[in-house]
Amino acid sequence: MPAGGQAGTSAYTTQSHSVGINDEFAHLPPMQRSIIKIILDQPPSDEGVHVAAIARAIGGDANKLR
Repeated sequence: MPAGGQAGTSAYTTQSHSVGINDEFAHLPPMQRSIIKIILDQPPSDEGVHVAAIARAIGGDANKLR
């Protein structure tokens, strides 16, 4: 287990992001906050979230998000 970490966590997981998303990312534009929320709401995965899935979730274009 990593120092200070918990078993089963990775860089893509978070403990409780419902409150933190509002405070920690408040300085970002709304679209960027939406992208972060979508990523954080996904089940833990070492593979991350495909850009096309994010684009579908926010109703945008994958090429513009890249």
